[in-house]
Amino acid sequence: MAGCDVIGGCPSDYVAVSVAILSFILLLLRPTLPFLIHKVPRPKGSSFWLPAIQIMASFNLLLSLVMSLNVVRFHRRHWWQSCYLWAVWVNGPLGFGLLLSCRLIQAAHLYSVFIKRRLFPIRSYISLPLALLPWVAWAGFLHIKQPVNNRCHTGTHWAVLYTCFPVLYTVALVYITTAIHHIEFKFHELKDLWRGILVTVFSIGTHCI
Repeated sequence: MAGCDVIGGCPSDYVAVSVAILSFILLLLRPTLPFLIHKVPRPKGSSFWLPAIQIMASFNLLLSLVMSLNVVRFHRRHWWQSCYLWAVWVNGPLGFGLLLSCRLIQAAHLYSVFIKRRLFPIRSYISLPLALLPWVAWAGFLHIKQPVNNRCHTGTHWAVLYTCFPVLYTVALVYITTAIHHIEFKFHELKDLWRGILVTVFSIGTHCI
């Protein structure tokens, strides 16, 4: 009989999910508490929607890992447990890809304003889908080629190709963030970007292992 590492339901998995959910709740409370307690006016435009989309992408990423790694045990197999739904689409374009694309757009806005001394030439509702387009194309390609097995794993060469996406986006993010590191920001925009880069590098390393 297969162990819990195959069919899901290991106690350690549930502990990890509980810690992840608690971390996500804290992540959600951090940006929303000032608006709820101090009645701070909600910022307009991309300064509000980009962080909000990042929170949604973080939730998608967490949920995709829970579903694709068989963390929760299901007694029956359902259509919505498809590996291509969770490991390809939700984990990729709607999770990791959306998160990195939002951070890249945020960094590009700061670079444009403080280095180029002008507003970013492309609106966020256009630049974000453009940044996300390679992830969508890759997910569509995987869906056509069908390299994912029933345990939501792929061969080594497919995994290496997938890792190129977050690596390239992270390199671009590091380059832009380094260019603006000398700017004195009133809030914590630069620290948030560096924190996001560190988390991304850690996630890439975990994925490679």
